[in-house]
Amino acid sequence: MSGLERLYRVFKWVEDIDTPEGRKRLQESIGNIGKAIDHPSIKDLLARKDKITIIDVCSGKGIGFIALAKAILQKHDVKIEIIAVDLRQSALEKAEEYAEKELGIKIKTFVYDATRLWELGVSADIGLLYGFSTPHFNPYDMVKLAASMASILGPEGAFLVEEADRVYSICQRTGYKDVIPDYVDEDRVILSIEAGREPLKGVNRRLIIDLITGNRVMSEFRLWDIAGTASILWCFFRHVDFIKYRHPYSGLLVAWKPRGIEPMQYAEYPEIISGRNR
Repeated sequence: MSGLERLYRVFKWVEDIDTPEGRKRLQESIGNIGKAIDHPSIKDLLARKDKITIIDVCSGKGIGFIALAKAILQKHDVKIEIIAVDLRQSALEKAEEYAEKELGIKIKTFVYDATRLWELGVSADIGLLYGFSTPHFNPYDMVKLAASMASILGPEGAFLVEEADRVYSICQRTGYKDVIPDYVDEDRVILSIEAGREPLKGVNRRLIIDLITGNRVMSEFRLWDIAGTASILWCFFRHVDFIKYRHPYSGLLVAWKPRGIEPMQYAEYPEIISGRNR
């Protein structure tokens, strides 16, 4: 079982759209992602196409790509193809099921590292990273992801990234906490416990533990902010914009028109974390 499979078995995350919570999140996501459909970069792209291919990375069980597809179909008469990429086989199996149920289509799925998308030999018009998934990527992996995504999108392609200013909301507003009760009820008590900082990778390590079952997993995460992610996207896309949600600290980054940089340049990690030449 992969580390990500273990993490999501311990950590409670709403992604099953058969549940009331999941259905509510899907409806909210259609509204959130729907704001991007009227952005000039996406609007112009959709106006020129009769078929759109969406690639959703860290797709989970598919709430992101389902919401994006539904938002597009509300305003445009286009055929939609979906490619879903995740490290969790179990999540992708559910994504296939939900795609047929909600969209009436079969999708392509890959259990694969999103930072090496070019190896799949696929192409797409719109890339999607949804669900505030950027903390899974350290800064070097974010560079690799942006380079990889840009390489498989067409010259007018766009990459949508849901992002939040965690530096403000966590570090400045509420304060970083060593122990956080992530979920508490009679059947589950899940804590997140600080386990140290890795300064060269720019990540924190936290132990996620279910006190009832004893299940636990050590996880790394990065506290991204909007400007930090946007600046990396800007290195690989000519244009970057932001569509805010109800407040200015979370929303969708829109990056479009890839610069054509070869992703293989970033296939290997730099010496600062790879340990080469030591």
